[in-house]
Amino acid sequence: MLCFPIRYKNGKEIAPSDKAQPKKVADNKYQLVIPDAGKDDTADYKVVLTDDDGNTAESGCALTVKLPGAIEIVKGLEDTTVPRKETGTLEIETSRPPKQVKWYKNGKEISPSDKAQPKKVAENKYQLVIPNAGKDDSADYKVVLTDEDGNTAESSCALTVKLPEAIKIVKGLEDTTIPQKQTGVLEIETSRPPKQVKWYKNGKEITPSDKVQPKKVADNKYQLVIPNAAKEDTADYKVVLTDDDDNTAESSCALTVKLPAIEIVKGLEDTTVPSGKKAVLEVETSKPPKQVKWYKNGKELAPSDKPEMKKVNDTKHQLVIPDASEEDTADYKVRRFPCSLFSLNQKVSALLKRMPMSFEGNILRNAIKQTNITELTTGTTK
Repeated sequence: MLCFPIRYKNGKEIAPSDKAQPKKVADNKYQLVIPDAGKDDTADYKVVLTDDDGNTAESGCALTVKLPGAIEIVKGLEDTTVPRKETGTLEIETSRPPKQVKWYKNGKEISPSDKAQPKKVAENKYQLVIPNAGKDDSADYKVVLTDEDGNTAESSCALTVKLPEAIKIVKGLEDTTIPQKQTGVLEIETSRPPKQVKWYKNGKEITPSDKVQPKKVADNKYQLVIPNAAKEDTADYKVVLTDDDDNTAESSCALTVKLPAIEIVKGLEDTTVPSGKKAVLEVETSKPPKQVKWYKNGKELAPSDKPEMKKVNDTKHQLVIPDASEEDTADYKVRRFPCSLFSLNQKVSALLKRMPMSFEGNILRNAIKQTNITELTTGTTK
């Protein structure tokens, strides 16, 4: 009588917990059943039989599990171009279902938290879906497939996101001159709507709290409004536009605020004074001049000269000649230099005449009537 046979796999006794299952078919027939044979079941098997008298007999064989062909790519990834904001889809088909599918972007494995979304379409068809494609999605993509037997197959492609043409300036800023207290408008037109618009004044970004007011007129038209223009608004202005793909375009211009011209309200008058008396020449302007210069016979007077240059107030200036003598008889002229580049330079002259000592008092003679002229000159009287 035989005892229960002992079986071995590659020289190691098969235990009851192993996959292979010993089975008694009849008193003299025994089997080793290997269910769901796989690669790991390929081995040398042996059975050892022992009878009641301790005699043994054995038999061995080799079991080879014939595996299907390694997983293959039936349809690989293809280079793909997709317009910006559209959905890009990369697709792979395999010869049989893979055990594992891994996707990579520029060599880095794509994780569940990434924008690109791996998708199983069928047992042998897989996709990588890229929604709302943008500039950053342009990359090299790869898929690696692994089957049950550890065989791998891979496929790669390039995804290109087609971006619209970079933003351009259709109509740029233009140098502008506006009168004081008027409203100035700087305007820009673009080829497509910008993502961001920034305005600058003399290189410094304009903020919402500033006097000037950025304004959107249309998707591709923007303005900078300068209300109640003043001297301090004269500056270099710039606008910088950025599109959705971070392309930029810019335009610059100069804004000049034209200030009202300074005018002579009261001009110099020919004056005659007795020798030894004080002569006062006076001029009055419509607004404070930046600088006042006095001239005697065409030569600029210096602070060290006898005539005293005097500022009465912001708009009134005098030339005082104390103790007038014959040497003071001359053509006198005053020139004011306005604060604004847009005011006109005007000149006014006066005459000082020496009188005999016996003549009493001052004789003032109006030699000039206020007219719209730029220079008045008179000669001396002999």
